[in-house]
Parts: sequence; structure tokens; C-alpha cells
Amino acid sequence: MLRQIRSQIAITWQTATLTNSQILIRNHTMLTLLRQHSPLADPAQQRQILESGDLKSFQASVTESGQELLKSTGIDVLQIDVGKLCNQTCKHCHVDAGPDRREVMSREIAALC
Repeated sequence: MLRQIRSQIAITWQTATLTNSQILIRNHTMLTLLRQHSPLADPAQQRQILESGDLKSFQASVTESGQELLKSTGIDVLQIDVGKLCNQTCKHCHVDAGPDRREVMSREIAALC
């Protein structure tokens, strides 16, 4: 009986010990725009599409709505994206980060921040 329990524990342990890349592959169902080879992975392409469309600029929308001009009252939060490597791929991610991305900020640029 004890041998059977030890054997079951060993089998369970073997199936539970996956490498990080295997876990990422198994849990990674959505691909980044870059991995999909989408033209939207290129920020220049994103800007071109936005500028060539019928979208109003943010400032035009604010003015048209009759709202006052937005003015900064100070900085409460400073966000610096130091890379695109992430353990998740989210549709709402503004930098298209994910497990397949390897871009990271250099130490020299980080020091300038």
C-alpha cells in the first residue's frame, strides 16, 4: 500500500513539474500583434491608420463638446514601460506585451529616466 502511494506521488510530481516555457505555451492562447505578423505591431503603422481615418483628434472632441481645455495640475504617477516581455498577452495592452516579446529598455536609457 505504501509503495502504491509513493508511486502515485511520483507520477503526480512528474506531471506537475513543467518548465516555465511549457507552462507559457499551455496557458498562452492569445498571440501578440507582433507574433500574428499584424501590421498594427508597428507604431508607425498605427499612427498612419489613426491619422488617415475619420477620427477626430482628442482636442477637437473636447472643444466640440464644449468642455474646458484640459490643464495639468501636476504629476501624481509616472509610468515607465521598461520592456515588452510579460507573462500574459492581453487585448487591452497598449504596448502589445507578451511572453514572445523580448524588447527591454537598456540600463543607459533607464538611467536617463
